[in-house]
Amino acid sequence: MARIEIMDSTVVIDDQQIALPESVEETVRLDSTLVVLLDTIGNKNLPNNVWAIDENEGITWKIETVRSDDPFTGLWVDDGELWVYNWNGYGYKIDEQTGTIVDKKYMK
Repeated sequence: MARIEIMDSTVVIDDQQIALPESVEETVRLDSTLVVLLDTIGNKNLPNNVWAIDENEGITWKIETVRSDDPFTGLWVDDGELWVYNWNGYGYKIDEQTGTIVDKKYMK
C-alpha cells in the first residue's frame, strides 16, 4: 500500500504529487483508491467536487454533477459502499469504479 499525504490542495502518493483545484476537506480510502472531497465553500464552479485518485493511475474519475449549484458536503462508506451527501438533503451511492451515481435516498 502506497504512502499517501495530503497537503492543502496537493495529494502526495509515494513520490508523485497531484495538484487539485481546491483543498482537500475529507478522504475515504478504498483499497488502492483515495476518494477526496474538495472544499468548495465560496466556489460554485466546482459542483463535481468528489474525485477518485488511484495510487498507480492518478485521477481516475470525478463524480457526476447532480445540480450545478449543489457541491457535495460529505462522504462515507456504509457496508462497503461509497456514499456522498449534498445540500439538497440527499445521500447518493456512488459506483467506486466510475464515479457514477447508482442510487439516492433522502437524508433530512
